[in-house]
Amino acid sequence: MSSDVNPGDLAIVGYPFLPIGMGEHARSTFRAFRAAGKTAGLLDVADQKGEVDADLDRDFSPFLAPSAAEVNLFCVNGDEAARVIETVGRKAFDSAYNIVYPAWELARYPECWAKVLERFDEVWAPSAFIRDAIAGAVSKPVVHMPLAVDLKLNRYFEVDLEHWRDQMNELREFFWSQRLAQWAPFAGLLAVVRVRRGAVAALLGGWLAAFLVVKGFSPLASIESGSFWRLLMPAWPAYLLLFASIPLLVPTLPRRLGARVAPVTSRPVASPWIAVAAIATVLVPGVAIAASSALDETQQKTVVQDFESGNILTPVDDGLRLDAKQEGAARRLTWTEGGPWRSDVFYRVYRHDGPGDDTICLRSGNVAWYCFLRSEVIATTRDRSFVDPDGTPTATYRVGVGTNWADDPEAGDIFAFSPPVAVRG
Repeated sequence: MSSDVNPGDLAIVGYPFLPIGMGEHARSTFRAFRAAGKTAGLLDVADQKGEVDADLDRDFSPFLAPSAAEVNLFCVNGDEAARVIETVGRKAFDSAYNIVYPAWELARYPECWAKVLERFDEVWAPSAFIRDAIAGAVSKPVVHMPLAVDLKLNRYFEVDLEHWRDQMNELREFFWSQRLAQWAPFAGLLAVVRVRRGAVAALLGGWLAAFLVVKGFSPLASIESGSFWRLLMPAWPAYLLLFASIPLLVPTLPRRLGARVAPVTSRPVASPWIAVAAIATVLVPGVAIAASSALDETQQKTVVQDFESGNILTPVDDGLRLDAKQEGAARRLTWTEGGPWRSDVFYRVYRHDGPGDDTICLRSGNVAWYCFLRSEVIATTRDRSFVDPDGTPTATYRVGVGTNWADDPEAGDIFAFSPPVAVRG
């Protein structure tokens, strides 16, 4: 593609308003073009458009394009590309120069996605690894195009004290005292210092503080959504160790523990043991690999629920047994409770009208790595039976088990599926 892009000639196609990785991919690519002095439009192809973040709306809405341009850069993954092409319109797509800029994680690129990438004129790969994976699967040019980097550190290090106070207030929804949760690491730090472990205190305190300041104070960290706990996950071991050190504050306990809190002395490890450890490091995994069996050609233990905002790898529970019987023109479905779930649950009934399986599997080396569920929800119920009056003769059914904090059947995610069942007479 020419480096001289005139205004209106280029459109970045993607999800500029969605808070997901590929959404940020489109936004950073757009910023990179603007930083290079090139004008580009943004074409939003999200099929579900909810409430837009005010900052994203302010930064990107003025640059929205009504349609595709002469050159279109698609910041979408291979599994989304076919739908996005239809959204853009085949006529507009076929009359333009189109580049796709997908992400990928494995050494082999799925054949079904590679066929869609063949419809593009060019493929950009964010890394050399992705380039090599895709280049072996498509005939179109594959260019290593590294991701843009913004050197404005305030974009990645944002200390928002007001946001932190709000999150600590929300902590009371999950724990009876926010003060105790905040006091515990300081008390543990004091306890470690009290037993003359300054280096350990510095390690644990610095470890926890670094993540709290960089991640915990960020506006992206939300206790209500769960992102606070996820972003701070690498720091929780330090918090746990400091919490466990609190008993050392008891005045007589360190003295009574005696040698158990004394510095550990170590002796040099003998060379033969080093050799044994080195051999075991290679030998044990080698034996495990040699003794393992090949993966089944069809993935049966999990299915992937695919959403606009992401996907969820969900287990298939053999204990959740579904039965489907013909009753006149209708189909009666009954299923076992499964579990125990230890919570109030509801059930969603899924139907794929067929023919064929209710999943589409991504294969590599004749093995299914991921199987995406392509059934539709036809009912939600708390009962363990349902009558479907509209199923086709080739219909395949599943039941999913869901729950949420509000016990609302219309909300929440499915956390387990039954195996698929076809109608029988």
